Amino acid sequence: PVVSHDKTLDRVWNKPIDITKTSFKQLRTACPEVPTLEETVNQFSESLHLFIELKSSVPDSQALNDILSHLSPGQDYHVISLQPQHLKSATSIPMHHRLLVAQINKYDTFIQECLTHGYGGLLGHYTLLNQRRLRQLKRNNKKVGVGFIAAPNNLKRQLNRQIKWLFTNDAQAAAAAYNTIANS
Repeated sequence: PVVSHDKTLDRVWNKPIDITKTSFKQLRTACPEVPTLEETVNQFSESLHLFIELKSSVPDSQALNDILSHLSPGQDYHVISLQPQHLKSATSIPMHHRLLVAQINKYDTFIQECLTHGYGGLLGHYTLLNQRRLRQLKRNNKKVGVGFIAAPNNLKRQLNRQIKWLFTNDAQAAAAAYNTIANS
């Protein structure tokens, strides 16, 4: 497995290569900068909690288990996906360390999926996590993460709601917002 946000190398590397249709050898020759999951885990697992997003089903759960074997699920990493079937295929990962990422029109469906299959929790955009949904997840001991936090008032609201994880595309703005809250 390799680490890439996109299915192709077009946007980041300006190369029209579909990762899923390319052998690893061809991929490494065309774009050696694309790291393997094992390389990424080895480089960052000591200093970061990893959220490993599955963009497809796991064809070899044992291989994933081998890469992550020196880490503790939940403490060092979680496996996440926007597709429940991808999480179901990660059979070597304990259910409560697999997290669904809800999309705008699937929040309630994904909450039910999370509760029915025993996933550890749900991640999604903060505007979609109303009090009813938050109570339902917390009542069932599910962890919750929200994204796209930057403004100090919004960050303070999420911290007061006792959200487990906050995600952002602008870590500097989120850190500045946190410092504003901490110093007030």
